[in-house]
Amino acid sequence: MSIDIETIKGYLDDEELVYAVFEGRPDIVVPFGTQNVLVEITEDGGAVRFRAPQVFNLEGTPHMLECLKWMANHTYGRKIGHFGFDPRDGEVDCCFVFPVEDGEMTQRQFMRSLQTVRHEACVSVEELRQVAFGKTPEAPESGLSGEFARMLEQLRGLAPEARFDVDSLPAAPVDEGQWLSAVADALNALCSPLMLGEGELTTLRETVWPRIQALREESTAAGQRYITVETAHALGLSREDELVVLFMLARQKLGDLRIDTKEIDFVYSPGQDVPETIGVIQRLADADVICSSDGDGVAPYRLTEGFLCRLADVLPFDWAPPPPPMDVAELPSAPVTEAEWLDQVRRAVDSVGPPDAAAPSRLDHLRDEIWPVLLELRAGSEAAGHNYRTSALAGDMGVKPNEELVILTLSRVGELDQAAIGPAPIDLLLSPGIQARETLGTIARLADKGLLAYRDNDGLAPYTVGAKARELLGGTAETI
Repeated sequence: MSIDIETIKGYLDDEELVYAVFEGRPDIVVPFGTQNVLVEITEDGGAVRFRAPQVFNLEGTPHMLECLKWMANHTYGRKIGHFGFDPRDGEVDCCFVFPVEDGEMTQRQFMRSLQTVRHEACVSVEELRQVAFGKTPEAPESGLSGEFARMLEQLRGLAPEARFDVDSLPAAPVDEGQWLSAVADALNALCSPLMLGEGELTTLRETVWPRIQALREESTAAGQRYITVETAHALGLSREDELVVLFMLARQKLGDLRIDTKEIDFVYSPGQDVPETIGVIQRLADADVICSSDGDGVAPYRLTEGFLCRLADVLPFDWAPPPPPMDVAELPSAPVTEAEWLDQVRRAVDSVGPPDAAAPSRLDHLRDEIWPVLLELRAGSEAAGHNYRTSALAGDMGVKPNEELVILTLSRVGELDQAAIGPAPIDLLLSPGIQARETLGTIARLADKGLLAYRDNDGLAPYTVGAKARELLGGTAETI
């Protein structure tokens, strides 16, 4: 007896899980937050493979050998959910194959396999991240094997980013740019983006943070102007609020724009109730200091463009404010050639900034205000006799208007060497409030038509423009 896709869909429906099916392929994507698990029927229904791709990447990590040792030891002690490593690009995945053969796979067996792979990919991988950067994870209640414990013990003291000498802070007076740079270095040293430890947090709150505040106070007393002081006063930020904001600023220096609730809770006041943390987040969001990274009102979070604009001249990393949103009045009247129209599309997409980091309001503006006018401009130009190859997307390929916007955005992203984008901006470009299952279904359909492609050829994000779109648009997809 083998298993088929309908049986698996039935299991997922019974469990009320969100999923997406790839038309014509034995694949199902089951998203768990930012981590997807790909469920694939193999061997003509004789086996089911559960795979969580890109759970981590070892390329460039300072302790790769120790990571491989950890993975080997972890796999040795597991029946389900084994970590794998691709030496070509450093990818770490988590995989398990359930052999059905001539038997059957019950719903309980399916869910155990799925949830175990999810747990390994979302929870156990945190220990791997700690090892990668020289941090020693706490031993589980059952205890670690002697060999594994000795291996982890060797990692102690190997992570300079986990230590910070408070005496390395500069002496007052310093300008605000120097101060923010020192603050970012201190916070990134004590609050690793991969683990927040009690020891580091105690050092931060009891020793480093008071010294950081004193350095600023001494500098302002010596005549230095600090925008952070004025901003905190104007927005009513407490010292604890400001520590959270500076923590997020430090993380952005590392390129991290996705801060979760647990991290905010730990930095703000460890051990407090979740509702209190949510209150802190809401207060900072109401003050336009932080916003949801994915535009859905929940974690993860990042600093807003408005807040960063306040500190643009003193930020400890390169950041340029995005251009002002495109004004509909700037668009020309019909008729225009397709080349001229595509130039306007380029300007419109550029006006939101890099899609993965764009403010949701900018993507909303592009979708609801600019794109409908661009479609009217094309229709008017075609009525006046101009030929538009891009119309083939809607006509011959059956692509909906907002799906075309996604394709043209992907084309522009590729032209700007931003390579690919994740699912969050696609959600917003398609429709506000769209469900994850609908987005994944649309992505799968566009991929089946060759209009969208999976950058890593794994059926998952991130995405880039497809070969068929390039073919239909001629040179267009390379130049818009």
